[in-house]
Amino acid sequence: MPSDEQFSFDYKWDIVSLKAKLIATSLLVKLMAHGDWDSLSILTNVYTESTFHKPKWDIVKTKVKLIALSKIVMIAKGEWDNLASLTNVYTEKVFNKPKGADRWSNDLYFGLQRVASLNHSLIKLCTEIPDKLPVTDELLGPLLEGLTIEKAIAEKRLFICDLKILDGLPVRENFVLCVPIGLFFLDKTKHLRPVAIQLFQKPGPDNPIFTPLCKSLTWAFVKMWYNNADAAYHQALTHLGLTHLLMEGVTVATHRNLSQSHPIFKLLAPHFLYLIAINSRGLELLISDGGWVDKTMNFGNKGLFALIIRG
Repeated sequence: MPSDEQFSFDYKWDIVSLKAKLIATSLLVKLMAHGDWDSLSILTNVYTESTFHKPKWDIVKTKVKLIALSKIVMIAKGEWDNLASLTNVYTEKVFNKPKGADRWSNDLYFGLQRVASLNHSLIKLCTEIPDKLPVTDELLGPLLEGLTIEKAIAEKRLFICDLKILDGLPVRENFVLCVPIGLFFLDKTKHLRPVAIQLFQKPGPDNPIFTPLCKSLTWAFVKMWYNNADAAYHQALTHLGLTHLLMEGVTVATHRNLSQSHPIFKLLAPHFLYLIAINSRGLELLISDGGWVDKTMNFGNKGLFALIIRG
């Protein structure tokens, strides 16, 4: 890593000196504190006016409190026997209910995600229906406001998202990564609505086309699987490959070829700050074997690297 792209000495020294100060103070607090910690409120004994100011150094307290409250919520709220039960984890004091909790399954919001969310450049105007997506007027008729598929295409109101780039990627053992195709219709109110989703590329009896006319729970799960694939594309390409990794090369080239007084350098420099250091850290913790991607995403780090190469 170039020396001028590493975390600065002052930055690292601040971290090290602060760490040493906090460790020393915590030892003093332990010696001076009396009695056992028999309630959450007693955790405040570790705070001192000189070092552990409550507003600034309450991370440990908050973590303990969140863990304890989450256990209480799980015990008090009962089993999660339906999707709506997921909102039981939200409380007014700790886990505030996010706005998306009320709209995540809404078709209008799902359509909006195609143009104003993670991968807004995937959607294309549908000029013809591909053979691998055998939709018919009989299937889509009730969803196209009286139009035929041909008429909807002619009026430029039909759009398609095809995640075929995911086909054949390696995935973690016992996991599945869908390779969906989605068809979207622009209604009279100018809202983009999903009208058909096929979860894999090759049509067949074991790969049906789903529509909003399916049972509500089935349709909700289909959209979840679609967004799971969309998230895989986002993490590997939109976020990592075409942002972090691509810009690392631009950073190196800019530092090697442009003077620091060059106006282009001055425009780009703020966007380069700690980029290589962050990428280096990410290689160690996020996309390494056994790292975050390997633990949380269907395709693991091998699938992620394979997708970056394809993209």
